Amino acid sequence: MSKYFRLMAFSKKYRLLVLFAALATLLSAVLDALLIGFIKDIINRGFVEKNQKFLVFFPIYIFIFFFIRALTGYASEYLVKRSEYSVLQQLREQFSHFLMQLPKTFFDHRSLGDIQSSFSSRLQLVAEGATRIPLCYMREVLLAVLLVVIMFIESWQLSSIALVSMPIVYGLYRYTANLHRIVSAHVQKDEGAMMQLSGQVFANTEMIQSYGVVDFFQKKFSQLILSHQRSSLDSAHYAALLSSSLYIVTSIPLAFMMWWLYRFGVMPSVGSVAAILIALMRIIHPLRLISELTHLFQKSLVAHDFVQS
Repeated sequence: MSKYFRLMAFSKKYRLLVLFAALATLLSAVLDALLIGFIKDIINRGFVEKNQKFLVFFPIYIFIFFFIRALTGYASEYLVKRSEYSVLQQLREQFSHFLMQLPKTFFDHRSLGDIQSSFSSRLQLVAEGATRIPLCYMREVLLAVLLVVIMFIESWQLSSIALVSMPIVYGLYRYTANLHRIVSAHVQKDEGAMMQLSGQVFANTEMIQSYGVVDFFQKKFSQLILSHQRSSLDSAHYAALLSSSLYIVTSIPLAFMMWWLYRFGVMPSVGSVAAILIALMRIIHPLRLISELTHLFQKSLVAHDFVQS
């Protein structure tokens, strides 16, 4: 847990900016959840009760709602990006200061291009892990929680059935998060090795050709490319496995809910049933994003460990 706090400590200097970004991001999640309430009202008051007054004013409500959602969406995206770029600028300045303090002997066996290329992508990952990823994670978690709350408000019996999938989802996250971090370490290690080898080849092209060792370096580079490809495919495999399995996990409570309605006839209202079903299917999206953000955060932690070392 300390690694998570150390990673997010990079954004401490811009905590006010991050705070406003968090507020806009969380408000966007709240509005996304409230949209289900609009759908419920459309079905119950519009099509079932045929409330003419509601149908007349509903387009105005929808316009106001989506206008506010557009403002919060813009504020969220802009402030998140601005906080990310601010942290990235800070990291680059610290990195430049670090290079200026190194002794000249440090560059005898390393070129400046190798060092910069090795750190560039990792600094980007650290900046994302300190700002964008936690903020997006908060938004998706809040949205998932609000969707569950809406389901319980509409019908606690049907919503309780949906909870049977939660232990399965938690187990999938625990399993894949560890695999993501291990694989991410291999991916970044291979990337660093390829950049280092490329720098050596470009800096000593004439010497390599004169000694006739071109085939040796080509073979070594091909091995690194193959190793990097395997690690990248493993990473993509675990991320895709978690995302796709969420659909299967969601189908379990959905099937039980339909069976419960048919067997016991516990029918709240048409709008409530529609709201529960929409919330249950809508919850797949934040869960998928959470799985992707977990994967990215593991890569950020690996990059943080590399930069700190």
